[in-house]
Formats: sequence, C-alpha cells, structure tokens
Amino acid sequence: MFRDQVQHLPDRSPVDSKPQSASARFADKPRSNPRLPLGIVILSIAVVGMLWAGLIYESKRLEDTAIAQATENSGNIAAAFREHIGRTVGSIDQILIGIATDHEENPAAFRIPRWIYNTLLLKGMAMQVSLADRHGVIRASNLGGTGTDVSDREHFRHHLDPKAAQPFISKPLMGRVSQKMSIQFTRRMTRNGSEFDGVVVVSIEAHQFSRFFDHIDLGAHGVAALIGLDGIVRARGGFGSETIGDDVSGSLAFKHLRNASAGSFVSDGRFDGTARVFSYTMIPDYPLFVAIGIGIDDVLAAPHRDRWTLFGVGGLLTMIIIALTWFLAREETRRHAAELTGRRRAEAERDVNRDFLDRVIETVPVTIFVRNAHDKRYILINRAGEKLWGLSRAAIIGKTPYDLFPKETADLVSRDDQALIQTKTLLANPEHTIETPNNGKRLVTSRRLAICDQHGEVQYLLGIVEDVTERKGIEQQLRQSQKMEAVGNLTGGIAHDFNNLLTIIIGNLDLLQCDVAGNRDAEEKIETILEASERGAELTAQMLAFSRRQPLNPKPVGVNALILGTMRLLHRTLGEDITVDVKLAPDLGLVLVDAQQLETALMNIAINARDAMPGGGTLTVGTRITEVDADYTVLHPGVPSGTYAAIEVTDSGAGMPPEVVARIFEPFFTTKPVGKGTGLGLSMVYGFMQQSGGYVSAYSEVGLGTTFKLYLPMEPRAAHLPLPHRSDPDPVQVEIEVANGEVILAVDDNAGVRAMVTRQLKELGYRVLEADNARAALKIIEGPAPIDLLFTDVVMPGGMNGKELAVTARLTRPTLRVLFTSGFPGTSVVNSAKFDADDVLLSKPYRKRDLASTLRRVLSAAQ
Repeated sequence: MFRDQVQHLPDRSPVDSKPQSASARFADKPRSNPRLPLGIVILSIAVVGMLWAGLIYESKRLEDTAIAQATENSGNIAAAFREHIGRTVGSIDQILIGIATDHEENPAAFRIPRWIYNTLLLKGMAMQVSLADRHGVIRASNLGGTGTDVSDREHFRHHLDPKAAQPFISKPLMGRVSQKMSIQFTRRMTRNGSEFDGVVVVSIEAHQFSRFFDHIDLGAHGVAALIGLDGIVRARGGFGSETIGDDVSGSLAFKHLRNASAGSFVSDGRFDGTARVFSYTMIPDYPLFVAIGIGIDDVLAAPHRDRWTLFGVGGLLTMIIIALTWFLAREETRRHAAELTGRRRAEAERDVNRDFLDRVIETVPVTIFVRNAHDKRYILINRAGEKLWGLSRAAIIGKTPYDLFPKETADLVSRDDQALIQTKTLLANPEHTIETPNNGKRLVTSRRLAICDQHGEVQYLLGIVEDVTERKGIEQQLRQSQKMEAVGNLTGGIAHDFNNLLTIIIGNLDLLQCDVAGNRDAEEKIETILEASERGAELTAQMLAFSRRQPLNPKPVGVNALILGTMRLLHRTLGEDITVDVKLAPDLGLVLVDAQQLETALMNIAINARDAMPGGGTLTVGTRITEVDADYTVLHPGVPSGTYAAIEVTDSGAGMPPEVVARIFEPFFTTKPVGKGTGLGLSMVYGFMQQSGGYVSAYSEVGLGTTFKLYLPMEPRAAHLPLPHRSDPDPVQVEIEVANGEVILAVDDNAGVRAMVTRQLKELGYRVLEADNARAALKIIEGPAPIDLLFTDVVMPGGMNGKELAVTARLTRPTLRVLFTSGFPGTSVVNSAKFDADDVLLSKPYRKRDLASTLRRVLSAAQ
C-alpha cells in the first residue's frame, strides 16, 4: 500500500529516502509523545471541512444553474410568443388598413367590404367589425347596432388627433353592441387624403389572446401576460382570466422596459407573494409586450430536493469520519497505554491502524495526494490518482509537478501552492481543465489543505481532486434533452392549430378552383396561394424536426449513393471556390434511414461549411464503419454501443471557439448576422439523428476548421412505433376520383374544417353526415342511417380520441371502414392514439385530390 510509496524527505533527497507508510509519514518523533491522535483529528476536520465546503458549493451551484436555465427558458418562450402574437396583431392591423383604404375609395358608402366576411380572423377570433363616422355614430357593423354613439370612447378621441399613433389597441372594455368584454383594434379613416372621416374598429373577445398561453406549461406558479405600454393587461395565463384589464404600470417589468425592449429579471414577489424569474420582450411595431414568469419555488424544487440528499449523504459521511477518527484515536491511546508493557506490542497495533488508514485512502474514488511543502515532490498518491493521470505510483513518487505535467498545468499548480502556503487555509478550485500526463484534458474540481508541523510551518500539501468530466457530459446531454422536449411541446401545439388553418385555406382554395374554372387569371392566383400554403405546411414540418416529432419514413438506403447525389446537387450552391473531396468506404452497405431527411441534414451542414469559408476552401465528405464502445456511451447517454455507419463532413474554414461548439445544436442559436440565419438548421440535424436512433457530434478549433460526425445504426436498435399508412401527395395525379353515392360520417371538432370537408365530400358525390365530437358521432352510428366510412379527426375534446371512436364504432358496425386525419405531427399522433399497422392516416393539410384518392382506396380495400 502507501508505505511503499511515501518517502521521508526533509533530510535527504527523493532518490535516497527510505519508504514509509502514509500514516508514519505524519507521525514525527518523539515516539512517546501521543501526537498521532491530534494529527488524525486535524486530518478528519480537514476532510470534513472539505466535504461540507464541497456540498455547500454544489448546492449553491445547483440553485444558480436552475435559475439560469429558467431565465433562458422563459426568454425563449417569450420570444416564441412575441413572434406568434405579433403575426396575429399584424393580421388584424392589415384588415384595419384594408377597410380604411376601401372607405377612402368609397367615402359615402360606410360599408364593410364583402371580403371581410370570408377572412379567417372574423371566423376565428374577431367578434365585431364596425365603422363609426366623424361624429362617433356607428354606421356599419356585422353585429348590428348602427346608430350607437361611441364618440366618448377612448379610441375615438385618440383618432381625432391626426398625429396620433396608428393603430390604437384599447384596454379590455364592455362592447356596447356585443355586450361582451373585448379588446378593440382601431384605425383612423379619412377622405380626400387627410380629412378625418371616422374610425374603423375590429373587436376581439377579451379572452381570445389569453388562449395563446394555453399550450405552455409554466409550472404551478408560472404566469404569462400580454401587456400594453399603458400598463393594462390584455391577456394573461397563470393568474386566471379575472385579472385581464389590471393596471400593472407600477410593476418591476415596466422599470426594466424603460432601459431595454427585451430582457430578464427576478421579481421579489410583492405582487402576489411569489418570487419569479421573468423575461419580457416588445412586439415590434405595436405598443405591446409579452412577459413570461416562472415561479422560483418551481425552479428550485429539484435543487432543494438534491440539496437534502447531498446533506444527508454528507451527514452520513461525517458520522463515518467521526467514528473512524474516534476509532483511530482510541487505538492510538491504547497503543500508548500498552507501550508501558512492551514496545513491540505497541508497534504492532500501530501498524494495524496504519494499514487500515492506507486502505481507506486507497479505496476513496477521488484522487488524494500529498507533497512535501519544501521541494514540492509527491510522497503519496492513491489508486484514483494513478487512473486520473495515467501513470503508476513509481512514476509519480519523488517527482515534482513540472516533472509530470505540461508547463501550463504545472504553473497553475505552483500558483495554488504559493497561495496555500501563504494563507494556510482551505483552497477550493471550482471546475477547471487540466492536461494530464497520459489521459489528455480532464475537467476536475480540487481542494487543497496545508498540513503544518508543531511550529505552525507548512510541512505538507494535501490535495483532493475529483474528475467530473463524465458527469458534466451527462448533465449537458440531459439539459439538451429537456430543451428539446420543452420546445417540442410548444411546436406540437402550434403545428396542430396551424395545420387546421392550412387545411381550411387549402380545402377552400380547391373548392374555389372549380368555381373559377376557365378564368385563367383567377386560376393562376389560386394556384399561387396554394403553393404558398403548401410551403407553410413544409415550414411547420421543419419546425418539428429539431424536436424529434416529425414523421419519418425509414427505408434501406445506400448512404454512399445518397452522398454522391447530394454533392452533385450542392455543386452550384457551394460555388467554384470550394473543392469537394468525397472519400467513401466501399463496404458501407445499407442503412435504415429516411433518405430525404438525411439529404436535408447533409445540405444543412454543407451550407454552414460554405458560410465558414467565404474565401473558398475544401469540403471533405467521408464514410466508414465504426464501433461505438461503452466509454463513448457514458459521455453520450441514450446512444447504444454497437456498429454504426459514420459520415464525417470536414471544412477548412475559420472554426469555432469551445463556447460556440457547446451550443451549436441548440434551437434558435446562430452565429450569423440578424436576418441571415434562423438557428434551426443544425438543431434539425440533431433532432433527426436522435429520432433515427443515431447521434451527431461536432469538433472545431479556431483557424483549423470544423468536423461534423453523423452516426447511423447499421441495424434497427429501438422498437419504433408503427406509423399508420399515410396518403402521400402524387404530383402526377390530376384526375379526381368520383364517388359512387356512399355515405360518409365526418367527425371534427373544428367547425371551419368540418364545413370545408363536408362541402368537398358533397362535390365528390358522397352523402355526408356530420358530428362535432365522438359522443355525437356514436349516437349517429348507433342509429338506423347507413354509413359506409367514418372520416374522423384523431385528437378531439371530450375524453375520446378518433382511434377510440373507431374501435367503439366497430363494436356496433364491424365492417365499418375508417379514415383518420390529424393536424398533429405523425409520431405524436401514434404515441397518443396507439394506431395499428393497417390504419390509414391523411395528415392535415391535404388537397382535395388526395382526399378523393385516399377515400377510394380505403372504401375499395378488403375488410
């Protein structure tokens, strides 16, 4: 044990010194003076002190990390709502501008343009659209109430001033026509260019904006609010709808808003007794801002639980150390008592105690070392230290830090030694990187203690070093997973609503095409809108990629052939200044993966590489077969060991510093200038690789370029849930299949979608029954009416989803055919509804021709 490595150094050189045990090294003469118990007590106090110092430091670090994470999360959520609400308010403003423009062209009419009645806003959010003349009397309204005097309203008085800001967004107030609490968006109407001629008003029910916050979970004490610059709350989540209309202009958020249009702070809880982490951000071009608050109690719940666990372990270890100290002191006392009867017996007992202490030090899973304070040579090192440094004891004992470590690390150790000798107090170093002799760079924490002789002079330097490299890697992976999950929940909810809207838009445009058949100009305009709507559906799918919620279609793919095809497509995009060098392993074989998504991932990486080489350079793409071992899976939890197809993409660009590489896969993180990048490209790559059972990593050095490594399993490693058969659009198919008079029961809780589908089905020749929920559909199914097919949405309110409806319906009608539809991402639908392999899903949004062909396929299929 340690008696073979510890050397007595004060009076002779390290080479000539005689080995002693670790315990004997600290037991100075005279032998008859019982000083060992005092040394053990000092060592025990030092160990206990370092233990509790580390526990307290770790507890505080956990709290600081949790608050920092909550601040970042609330900022990301606030930014997402800023974009979503900003687009909604902008749409309302565009309607106001359109009506005001129409009035300028027809000032005597005081009419609501007919196109207003077809807008999604009026059908979805807007409660009332009205026009008041220059005297404040309502001249037109979709709800009636003409002749009502609104000249005393704040918005009317606001627009009397020709220099007043446009538009005006009112505080929540009771509508005189609708008799409902509403928020009124208004603009000034003019005639003859600038003459005031009244006000156009779009009234939105007060609680509509509060529904924006329904899809986000901010914890038990979290809050979300949409607030005007006048301090009046327009929408809120967390406190309840009864607080809409409150004046919060004296709150801490307004004090911060005077200094910056966006930011974060921690509130003191004066408003309702709950302290929170707040993030706020202005909505561009409008006098509104979004505030997101996460309760400190919710943020610190997990760190507080961990703190009590740490302190419990610390208390147990302290008791063990005290017991061990008491035991050693007792044994030493007995030894001195027995010394009166015989020196040999006392020495035997002392050797037993030394062996025990040596075994304790040897067993501790952290590095413990002791150096001579005079010449800084090592006289003790345990097994954990050998493992950390990659050296044997024989190569360490008797050497100085400059003999073992690179100069940079040795200089750091030397500075700590001088500080420790001068202060003689505990020296704790938080996480820092060292260059070990044979194990490369490691992330460690260290604690140092000066051991003094009887004269108070520093005699030894005791150090405890803990390797936290693997633990930090796991923590980073966990934080990344939590971020992806939070953003995935948000994008899933947005995708559902957005896909429903796109379904209504695309479906009605398909219907409109039939109405304008033969009018070439109208047909071209409708086709342009359809292309833009389908692009919107593609963007929704891209948002779902980084959150691992996109529906994949994995098939056996020749990766080498796919790479060659992708590089040919990218030749013009990369430019003539960039040389592409492809090095493919001939024995790579096939990989089960979604080929289209893999091609998109390679394009994203290649385009980033192009941007990193503005002056030209070399892009190297290679493949190989590699084995992922257990050591790699420790640093990357969730990546099984085994055989992988590795794709390496290397550029000769500017490279990135470590702090940028650490965040390169985070959603919305980008180093490009504003307007040049969304921060989603590499996040999409990360999510796709995770969903495919693989992994992606990045390595970069400033000035030396960047390498991305994509690992794909050579065979399936996870039991993927089966996706239902999907109806993919066929661009070649242009002829719509006509029905044979079958009866279809259409079930959808969204009235707009249901109305559009019903009309499409009738135009296709089907007879249609309607239901807005599963319970209503079951009543029809249990009735006498004939039904050939059930066409149902998957996610519906009321406790029964579309799959459960289909199962229950077939108990009454076993031969009933079923076609499912949903605006949620494919994997989310599968996980919640538990589809069978032969179920058919028509994803929203879809074209009329896709609906027709899928219906015929399902109706023609054998039961």
